[in-house]
Amino acid sequence: MDIENRALTTKKCAKFTEKKNMKYFKISALTSKGFDEFEKDLIRTIELYIMVS
Repeated sequence: MDIENRALTTKKCAKFTEKKNMKYFKISALTSKGFDEFEKDLIRTIELYIMVS
């Protein structure tokens, strides 16, 4: 998001997380862009976990 020359490409990260059945979020350390989506998803996941426990 902030860095053009990344150690890992977005495509590689997406492929890895898909293979491991994980979610992938792009979050900017500089601007926090993308954090709201991550936070909302994390809260939903915790709520669902609590409901089924």
